[in-house]
Amino acid sequence: MKKTLIFFLFAILISINVRAQKASKIWIVRHAEKQTIDPKNANPALNAEGEKRAEDLAEYLKKEKVDYIFSTDYLRTKQTAAPLAKQKGLEIETYNPKNHAVLVQKIKSLPQGKNSLIVGHSNTVLEILALLGGTAPVKTLTDDDYDFLFKLSLKRDKVKVKTGRFGESHHSTELK
Repeated sequence: MKKTLIFFLFAILISINVRAQKASKIWIVRHAEKQTIDPKNANPALNAEGEKRAEDLAEYLKKEKVDYIFSTDYLRTKQTAAPLAKQKGLEIETYNPKNHAVLVQKIKSLPQGKNSLIVGHSNTVLEILALLGGTAPVKTLTDDDYDFLFKLSLKRDKVKVKTGRFGESHHSTELK
């Protein structure tokens, strides 16, 4: 009887420990294609291609557990995140694109095993990836790179980065 109880308690402790060590996943994407009709517009909406890509992102992440969605306070980034937010019943939390350290600190302070999507810009995505401890597989993102999806797995101090693409191919940068 004692051996059975000890075994049962040991199994529970192992189960709790395994769950506590579950990796957090973070997907980082650039906003989808934006309208370019008015070059003076600093906050354009997505164009038809971009709206389709935003839907493709939601479809790509449909089966994933996503707990948080972060976006800059620009129309194009929020519109890119909106279909997934609607699908998952989540609010989009905005962050300041000029202060990535605050976003990164927030991500790192989330409980282990919580997963997030970050929607940024061509000049911020790789910086956020680096601040989270990842190594970028490309040197820069150009204005034509809309289909990259960087997936980070964070487990304690270990970071793994996988790069994928989603939606219709639309990029100029090739992976290393």
